[in-house]
Amino acid sequence: MIICQANTTTKGVCKALAKRHFEGGLTKTPFLMSIFFNNQMNSNETMEQHVNKLNVMVEEFDAIGAKVPPRVKVLIFLLSVPNSYQLLVASLESYEFTKLIWEVVTTRLFNEKFMTL
Repeated sequence: MIICQANTTTKGVCKALAKRHFEGGLTKTPFLMSIFFNNQMNSNETMEQHVNKLNVMVEEFDAIGAKVPPRVKVLIFLLSVPNSYQLLVASLESYEFTKLIWEVVTTRLFNEKFMTL
């Protein structure tokens, strides 16, 4: 597709397609939700890139007036990490749900990454 050729990242392709086909807020929301809820970390992505990708999606929701609750962001993120992080995800399940915040989860994931290097 010509619209995608200039974009070398998934984020760029998604933004170009969204701009081309889903300009209105009501039609854009389901499109973004589909990408957001089916988001998976790619094997060629770093954890930092994956976190940034999720943050960009949340910002796009905010821009069209569809706020993503912080705990939903955390849950979607935990579901999107590869199987190699499942022990950490399981350990985070022991946290009280109200304390399972974005900063705690991402810090633990970054620390896990450095411990396995």
